[in-house]
Amino acid sequence: MLGAVRHRRRHELELRRPARRPGRGRAAGRRGPAGGTGRVRRTTDRRRADRAGLALPTPSSSATGRRPAVRTTAPAAPRTTAAPAAAAPKAPVALGPEGGPVGLWQMLREYCERTYRTNEAQLRHGTGQAENNWECRRRGEDPLIDMNAACRGRYGSAAFAQFSNRDDAFSWHCFRR
Repeated sequence: MLGAVRHRRRHELELRRPARRPGRGRAAGRRGPAGGTGRVRRTTDRRRADRAGLALPTPSSSATGRRPAVRTTAPAAPRTTAAPAAAAPKAPVALGPEGGPVGLWQMLREYCERTYRTNEAQLRHGTGQAENNWECRRRGEDPLIDMNAACRGRYGSAAFAQFSNRDDAFSWHCFRR
């Protein structure tokens, strides 16, 4: 492997050097409108093409007396900037509680029993407000009911609570995505 690397490096160095003709000075070998042999230009073009992942035609080995350069790695695949298509969000599935206001009240009583060891769930500010209105009744304190936790307690860890009318405390329902 080391020998192949040395050979490739020597070959690259030969491509960088301008061609010299024996017995003449540096200027004697120059020709063309740019004043050069054209070899440096081809090497620069080849390097640019290599960086861009393109293959330039190489002169045949009989014309130059050297073996053509062999690409040891495949060109890099073009990068895509588009994000993968996201799956459409699923519509929530209604879980309950069944039985209207009485079913909701029973579910909240179960939550109070599990969490605070009391079976009394009540409204804090009347039936007009949905958010922060249900509480568990205990001596000395009346903690608010976490509606999401009440739904998870009855329907599993994927359940969540959502009200359908912010002005109705009995409009809470449990859903799952």
